[in-house]
Amino acid sequence: MRSKVFGSTLIIAGTTIGAGMLALPLASSGIGFVPSVALMLAMWMLMSYTALLMLEVHQHAPQSATLGSLADQFLGKKGRYLAIAATLFLLYALCAAYIAGGGSQFHSKLASLSLPSLPTQTGTLLFTALVAGAVMLVPARSMSLTACCLSPKSSCLAFR
Repeated sequence: MRSKVFGSTLIIAGTTIGAGMLALPLASSGIGFVPSVALMLAMWMLMSYTALLMLEVHQHAPQSATLGSLADQFLGKKGRYLAIAATLFLLYALCAAYIAGGGSQFHSKLASLSLPSLPTQTGTLLFTALVAGAVMLVPARSMSLTACCLSPKSSCLAFR
């Protein structure tokens, strides 16, 4: 069986970086350049530390372990539920960020086509329906191609 570690790493990094890039300039503009850089370095150190902790946990678990099974193994049932809730919250926040950012861009594109004045919610709803429809209609084996089409990143070359 071929390893999917590299492709999985790119998917996680692309998703995390993509959603963060939508909010970072606006969120850090109020505190200035030097505090923003210091805060980003502190967050980088924290993320590196937690990644090393996850690596340590994975060394004492089966290869097929998931975040939920790891939490169940080391933290019990309550830890599993907390890990699942945190993952669901992260996925909800990512969806909300992409829908808000993509919907406003889609609305501005519709407005530039000289269409009648549409409310902002229309662009957001159309964007959500188009992306959700594309994801639902594409077979699972073709999802890497869909990710390449929907993603502006050059990392799509890693997908099979």
